Amino acid sequence: MRQSSPIIRTLLYLMLGALAVSNATMAAQTEAPQRYERKLSFRDLGLSQPLKLGGVDSEVSLPFGVRLDETVVAASLGLNINVSPALLARLSHVNVRLNGEIIKTIPIDGSLDELEIRRLIDVDPRLFTDYNHLSLQFIGHYSLECEDATHSSLWVQFALDSGLVLSMLPLDLKAGLAVLPAPFFDQRDNRRLRLPIVFVQPPSTQMVASAGILASWFGKLADYRGARFPVVINQWPGRNGLMLLTNKAIPSWLEIEPTDKPRVLIVRHPEEAGRQLLVFQGKDDAQLRQAVLGTVYGYALMSGQSAVVESVAEPAARGLYDVPKWIRTDRKVSFDELVSNPLELQVKGHRPQPIKINARIPPDLYTGFERVIDLDLKYRYTKPIDQDNSSLAVFINQRFVQSFRLESETQIKDEFQLRLPILNSERFQRESAVEIPAFQIDSDNQLQFQFSLDYHNSGRCKDTPTDDVHAAIDPDSSIDLTGFSHYVEMPNLALFANAGYPFTRYADLSETNLVLPDAYTASDVEAGLFVLGRMARMTGATATRFDVTTVSATSNVDRDLLLVGVDGLGIAADAGELPLLLQHSRKILKAQQSPQAENAAVQLSVISDAPIGGILGYESPLAKGRSVVALLGSNADSLMNVTNVLEDPGRVFQIRGTVAVVSDDSVRVVDTGTSYSLGNLSWRDRLWVFLARYPWIMSTLGVISAMLLALVCFLALRMVASVRLKR
Repeated sequence: MRQSSPIIRTLLYLMLGALAVSNATMAAQTEAPQRYERKLSFRDLGLSQPLKLGGVDSEVSLPFGVRLDETVVAASLGLNINVSPALLARLSHVNVRLNGEIIKTIPIDGSLDELEIRRLIDVDPRLFTDYNHLSLQFIGHYSLECEDATHSSLWVQFALDSGLVLSMLPLDLKAGLAVLPAPFFDQRDNRRLRLPIVFVQPPSTQMVASAGILASWFGKLADYRGARFPVVINQWPGRNGLMLLTNKAIPSWLEIEPTDKPRVLIVRHPEEAGRQLLVFQGKDDAQLRQAVLGTVYGYALMSGQSAVVESVAEPAARGLYDVPKWIRTDRKVSFDELVSNPLELQVKGHRPQPIKINARIPPDLYTGFERVIDLDLKYRYTKPIDQDNSSLAVFINQRFVQSFRLESETQIKDEFQLRLPILNSERFQRESAVEIPAFQIDSDNQLQFQFSLDYHNSGRCKDTPTDDVHAAIDPDSSIDLTGFSHYVEMPNLALFANAGYPFTRYADLSETNLVLPDAYTASDVEAGLFVLGRMARMTGATATRFDVTTVSATSNVDRDLLLVGVDGLGIAADAGELPLLLQHSRKILKAQQSPQAENAAVQLSVISDAPIGGILGYESPLAKGRSVVALLGSNADSLMNVTNVLEDPGRVFQIRGTVAVVSDDSVRVVDTGTSYSLGNLSWRDRLWVFLARYPWIMSTLGVISAMLLALVCFLALRMVASVRLKR
């Protein structure tokens, strides 16, 4: 027995070693979630130019979020700071705060060797929450004695490449449907939304329509971020995604049973933690649409891992120009309807940032000649003691409109007392009428109100001015667009590129057909979903009433047509009637006779090997007064390049006219000379439009009028002369 003990021990060691190797192999096969980095520069946080802080005490806060399905495990903040050479050491400094906690105080020395400061600051990951604020406070001094708080030497500037580097770890959310629309869209994330849509096989047009409703919903949610919807066929996407499924085809790689009711469920990736599919399922296309609509309208009622949509009663169709993001034209609209929070209308400090209000108007608003838009402006501010240069300036799209001098306490004899602003009182506010020239108005506008409140320093060392002054625009200020007609000359691709016009006149797209090629591909569908999501961003409403058809199935349709696809796509009696036709390497451009077109009555055909895309607009040959806008590409890449231009703020303004040709990074505009009009005008405005279109008629009428007036004067003088001679 004693002799066998070493053998037994050896066998036991071998067994334990084999078990350890087996465990190591299993651990390697089920690795923990990998960390990844997320970089947030000041540019990513919303700044368009370097951040400059001045004065003796100034502060700015930069908001950002952390997604629900990720957590911060390590973080650092890199700051590149340029400083004024006049700043005093030991007194001047920058405080860096995260959610109110000081994480670093950076001393500033204005000596020549310290004018550029670079700091890499480690940040405690426990300080991060869902919604965060990175605050930078500048304390500046240039003298040990008396100081002017507005002195030009008091400044620091943060470069745009400053920012946070976050080390993230993905989380596997267990909440399921209760957190919708997260994690597929998370409002805490300010990056562009990229949400794949998965089909088991090439989708039917009804299934594309259901995917379009989802694209519109998520496009509305993404808003300023923008949204893309890559189309994936029968495989897991590389991230969280949406999947549309019927009993006709169920993938073998998903453990999902056929259903006889519309339902929505969450499916987790079997191997990668944190990745999920939101699956919409029905026994056929009709039930699939019901599952989609039930989620769009009732996601707040859902919980758990799955839900059955028993019934959906769609709301009534939206009326013409019933667009949530557009200013109404049937009544005055108050400012509190244009902002998400009334606190956005308040500022603090002598030189605060301007108050900004986004104001979208119907793109076909006819402002006529020498027309103005009335703005009833009410504002409050901390009254200066004496009359000075304090003012309020009004801008529209960064163009100056009007300014007002702010009255002082000595000019206002009212006795003020502190009251809660439950009831409005003219004693606590000032009101001014502002007239905005109509020619300064675009479809997408921004009103800016810049307060400037002077400092008061009665003498050297007598007092130190503080920055504890406030100003606000009252939420019951209003803008008035009543009395304006809707009229525009078409085609005008600028209106489509910037406002989705004419399709967005009905926010639910109830007068729109999305038209795809007969043999449409995943790229065609992806481009169509992008456009639907982008138009929802412009309207603020989910589109649910559009139809999806193919070219051959579109005939005698009294609707506006949105064509998206590759290779020779067009709606016309024959291809020769199209202003632009793309067929593989062949490009055909046609311009009809028109006094305004330089290339009048020109038709040319070009063959080249480089891909090209384009956007064209023309009147529908299927119904008078209806419009066709087509997004074309000679191949899939060129079609995607067209969508890239629409999403690029630096290039989208180049799209205008009848045809916009997109090649590589360039956009070239061609006017084919064809035109038609949409909307209604009074007879007087129609006369002005007619005379403006043909100025030679106005000149001729002027000459004839002058001749008639001269003739009348001549005859009158002859009569006067004859009367005198008779006397």
